[in-house]
Amino acid sequence: MNYLRAQIARISAGTHISPVDYYKFEEDDEDDSDGEGRDSFVENPDFEPQRVQELIDQGLSNWVHHVQHILPQGRCVWVNPAVKADTEDLEDEEEEEEREEPDEPVPEHGPPLLNPISEDSEVDLMPRPGQPAS
Repeated sequence: MNYLRAQIARISAGTHISPVDYYKFEEDDEDDSDGEGRDSFVENPDFEPQRVQELIDQGLSNWVHHVQHILPQGRCVWVNPAVKADTEDLEDEEEEEEREEPDEPVPEHGPPLLNPISEDSEVDLMPRPGQPAS
């Protein structure tokens, strides 16, 4: 049951798309000082719909993802598994110092919000959307 729920979440996160410029980032969210991508946006009141011919273009550059990507860890926001909770006792900390420190895991990052679907990567040798099959 959990596997099915996970598959549905991955499919859902990867297929929520909208026309480019339909959403925009909030004005007060411009500072990106922590190096992370923005995670909130608002509907663009000045949105001008595009012609159907532009929307069905083979390059699919007129469509963007508006839902966060699910990382290989299974979350939308990466959580460092090496960081322990602050509720540990002093004894646990002493034991931890005696053990060898494992290598720090590399943080996972997905594509930013409102990223064009034309920039999607191939999955299991399947071409990305809009790319002709060989």
